[in-house]
Amino acid sequence: MMKKLLLFFAIMLASIAKAQFPSVGILGTATTLGWSGTQPDIAMSTTDGIHYALGNMPLYTGGIKFRQDNSWPLNWGNTDWPSGVGVQDQGGMDIPVQVGVYDISFNLETKAYDFVYKFPVIGVRGAATSVDWGSVDGDILFDTSDGVTYSYHNLSLTTAGLKFRQDNDWPNNWGGDGWPSGTGIFNQDGVDIQAVEGSYDVTFNRTTLEYDFVQIFPSVGILGSATTAGWDGPDIDMQTTDGVVYTLENITLTDGGLKFRLDDQWPDNWGGTGWPSGTGIFNQNGVDIPCQAGVYNITFNLTTLAYSFEEVVAGTYNVHALAISLYPNPASDAINFSFNSTNTFSVAFYDINGRNILSFEAVNPDIALDISGFAPGVYFAKVATPAALYNLQFIKK
Repeated sequence: MMKKLLLFFAIMLASIAKAQFPSVGILGTATTLGWSGTQPDIAMSTTDGIHYALGNMPLYTGGIKFRQDNSWPLNWGNTDWPSGVGVQDQGGMDIPVQVGVYDISFNLETKAYDFVYKFPVIGVRGAATSVDWGSVDGDILFDTSDGVTYSYHNLSLTTAGLKFRQDNDWPNNWGGDGWPSGTGIFNQDGVDIQAVEGSYDVTFNRTTLEYDFVQIFPSVGILGSATTAGWDGPDIDMQTTDGVVYTLENITLTDGGLKFRLDDQWPDNWGGTGWPSGTGIFNQNGVDIPCQAGVYNITFNLTTLAYSFEEVVAGTYNVHALAISLYPNPASDAINFSFNSTNTFSVAFYDINGRNILSFEAVNPDIALDISGFAPGVYFAKVATPAALYNLQFIKK
């Protein structure tokens, strides 16, 4: 028993020590991050807190630094390339990277670094992408593990042209006349691949020049202090039919902050300063959308990043004003609907996360509905009559 306890504590101490390793990452103009620091550095991995590594990393021609714990007090650059010893310097020497895909190593004790060239870089640019033809920004770089097959997950496109390029420059580039798949045509000034708006998983084969754009509908959700999810999640998922426009209906928000997030993870998320509408700002740690308490229908465009919060006018449950009433509220086992009409109407129930849990058509102006099977919480009833659409809220005790 004592041996088991000692082993347990040894494992715990090893886990704690590993968790306390400082983080080391890279940033700079040679990376997709630039120097802005609005995103975490591209993290390197370590098993001992001394030797850090990053494999198959696509880089532009430009400057780079190693940095500890995502902040400037401890950072290292130098003028030696592709290997050298880092010099502590916040504003000075950047490591002069040449474009390519590299395996990178860094020793936190000696500050020795090494960039081992593996493959050329492949990326895309064009009017269909976030990097237009004349943009000074670098191409959208693809991942590769073999220098032949290059891929990119969740590329947002508009309906326009694009090209693949090698090494972030024009001498080697490929357009094409096929969509969503085809074979690249080597031509600096010729045929662009004509993309269709949407989000795609993209592959490009540098040997055969075959390309494929597979449309996907990535998950987009909301979370934050203004939501029931808080900042710890899980995200409240939105709905989409095209992977571009996402919607969420009858969501109750409180005063607080909110962000849109992709695939329930932080690398891709958007806040904003506009309320009740605006344009999303890509920023993990920055500005949250300043929500006001209420019930809203929410729209988010994954391509343009435009968002809007349309407040739902809550029913006053006044039979004379709305021709509809709902009672009792709160309710434990049953709720009653009453209408000043004998026309057919439809009722749809949604939970706090916007999921439809029950829908039906009715003609009887007085309905008693069993809700004993509903979990306690806030619910919404969307009632569509020939005259109007009503959004009612009730609480199941």
